[in-house]
Amino acid sequence: MLGVWLTTAAEAAIPQGAPPFNQPLPSPAATFRARFGTAVAASERTAIIGAPGDSASGVDAGAVHVFLREELTGAFTISQELRPTAVNSFDRFGEAIAIGGNLLVVGAKGDDQAAPNAGAAYVFRRFGFGSPFVLVDKLVAPNAGINDGFGCSVAVLADKIAVGAPRADETAFDAGTVYTYTFDLAANTVTLDGLIQDPTGRAGDGFGEALAVAPATLAVGAARLDAPSGPQNSGGVVIYEAQGATGMQNWVKVQTLFPSQPTAYAGFGSALAMEPPRQGATGTLVVGAPEAMNGSLIEKGTVSIYTSALPVSWGLVFTYGLNEPGGGNRLGASVAIQDDVVLAGAPGRTAAATAGGPLLTNRGSVDLLRRSPTTGWSKERTIQLPQSDEYWYVGASVAMRSGYPLIGAPGAEFTPGIDEQGTAWSVCYAWAPLGELLCAPAVPNSTGRAASLVARGSDVANDRNLTLEAAFLPRFSFAYALASLNSGFSAAPGGSQGNICLSGGVGRLVQDFTQAGTDGRIDIVINTASLPQPIGTASVSAGETWWFQVWYRDANPAVTSNFTDAVGIAFR
Repeated sequence: MLGVWLTTAAEAAIPQGAPPFNQPLPSPAATFRARFGTAVAASERTAIIGAPGDSASGVDAGAVHVFLREELTGAFTISQELRPTAVNSFDRFGEAIAIGGNLLVVGAKGDDQAAPNAGAAYVFRRFGFGSPFVLVDKLVAPNAGINDGFGCSVAVLADKIAVGAPRADETAFDAGTVYTYTFDLAANTVTLDGLIQDPTGRAGDGFGEALAVAPATLAVGAARLDAPSGPQNSGGVVIYEAQGATGMQNWVKVQTLFPSQPTAYAGFGSALAMEPPRQGATGTLVVGAPEAMNGSLIEKGTVSIYTSALPVSWGLVFTYGLNEPGGGNRLGASVAIQDDVVLAGAPGRTAAATAGGPLLTNRGSVDLLRRSPTTGWSKERTIQLPQSDEYWYVGASVAMRSGYPLIGAPGAEFTPGIDEQGTAWSVCYAWAPLGELLCAPAVPNSTGRAASLVARGSDVANDRNLTLEAAFLPRFSFAYALASLNSGFSAAPGGSQGNICLSGGVGRLVQDFTQAGTDGRIDIVINTASLPQPIGTASVSAGETWWFQVWYRDANPAVTSNFTDAVGIAFR
């Protein structure tokens, strides 16, 4: 059965901790093998969920469901179901989805209008949040051929649309082609700009398997592209820039990315997500290779993260794989990015629902990766829903925008007896901070605000993964962390302006003495294997609760000090 998990949070950015919010969003029509959640997309307070197996308009004709999030409560409600009259059996409408503001593009790679399984893409628009989506046009390739798969991938940004046909035969059999379009808002029409053909012209490249678009940048996945050296069909990603007077209609190839350690048929480029480069900051491109091998383990999967500054030149900064037994995880089958958070789906992951319980085949999961300004990218946690069962394929699709992710599980059986029906959940625990807050809010500092503390990482003692994030400090203030096995309260110790909320043997982690930046934030990576104490050091063990707080220097108006609130973590 199918499912989608929607994580609600702040509107503008990935939250640094928000209260959990859980809401089941079952497939509106509990139908057999609808595969609700095969594709997901998000924009502002809108969640779009594809069910390509929906058979209301014919066997596997497909449908798309639109959910809207209420701003105050965070609750999602069904707003609309899209089933265009032109959709027929085996079209698989909803297997690919992209939304940009008020423009929605839906792929139907099995459409037969132009030729058997040539494919199509539907363009919808709405006139503001809450208004219904209406059909603008149905797109088919002007040079359509049998089994081209036009609509296998779609992307949209502002008025620009891209549609992939990875099995198109323009340059060679199944070499692939990408079609670009412009939507005219005033005329309410879509116009073909041009074709981008597989640059190698090699049979079977699958150019257009995945797409990611940003202002003036287009990334095209070619999951069977040959690397310059190494095994064949490892995959690649071709980067294009918009140049010339015609703007985004004129795409020029600038770079091709290949896996750093290619393996045959790795599927590198099967999934893409991108944030654009901006002045003074780097852009980020995430590439999934779900079929990559790890030694003799097939379809283990990897996720590669690239960054780029202006002018555009993408360089590899992080590669992530699973360090656990068994293959078939398919890590990287789906990827999404927003701000400093990446979601990486592993729908083939086999895992137990409870510690020591039976292993559930293809239960699936999503790994959450976070970028620290000091230590770079690392895994923060695995999202594995306790309700999920074998063959749910959690993480088959992911999306993220406006502070919440969508996670699809197109094999979930939410309603007993209805195989692959579909469901959806809204959960916020993906970004929930660790532990319990104490003494919150803290005493305000010279900025007029109380400094806050959030703990990230893992509460498993042996993971040795803990970072303290302090915010709302005075600019350029010096700070260090405190740690103790005991909480307490002491007002204005030593003449400080703040309160210390730790007691007993309080250790000062002065080896991690740091300074806040212009944003008043610091990250302190805690070595839980060696916490300084008044006498010697201590190692965190399972069953212990440790309390942490951050001391910092301030001038308010004379030189003084202050404290954040405290957080207690029960390690296991």
